[in-house]
Amino acid sequence: MVETKFRIETPNSAIEFAGSESFVESQLDKIEELLSMAGTQSRAQFGGAVAPSVDDDLSTNTIAAILGVNSGPELIIAAAAYLTLVKGEDRVTRSRLTEEMKAATSFFKATYLNNLSAYLERLTKADRLRIVAPPNTYALSARERQSIEAKLAQS
Repeated sequence: MVETKFRIETPNSAIEFAGSESFVESQLDKIEELLSMAGTQSRAQFGGAVAPSVDDDLSTNTIAAILGVNSGPELIIAAAAYLTLVKGEDRVTRSRLTEEMKAATSFFKATYLNNLSAYLERLTKADRLRIVAPPNTYALSARERQSIEAKLAQS
C-alpha cells in the first residue's frame, strides 16, 4: 500500500490529507470540489490583478469611515485597501494612492501630501505596506489586509 500525503493552503482555508493512494483516487472529485470552493473564496491572482474580496460599491471615503481614519498614514491604508480589495489591484503606485487619498474628500488634507514620503516609509517599516517594486509601488501586507477585511466584514 502506497501512502500519499499533501497539504494545500489558500488565504481562507487549508486541506491536509494522509492516506492510501487508492483512497485519494476514489475521492479525487470531492478534493477537486473542495479546492474549487476554496479558490472561489480566496483572492487568487488573475493576470496580475487580485480578485476583489469585498463589496465593490465601497468607496475610499466609506472604507476610511469604517476604519476610523484620523491621520495621513491611516488614509494611505484606506486608499490601498480600496485599490486592493475593491478594485482588485494587487500592486498600487504612489500616484494611485495619492489619487485615492484625494478622492476621500471627507478625510483628505493637503498636508498629507507634504508628508507622503515619511508616511509611506513609516508604514513599510511597520509592515503595514510592502514595497513590491522600488521605489514607488506598494502592496498591503498580509497581516494588514486580513485586519482590514475583518473590519469591513463586521461593518
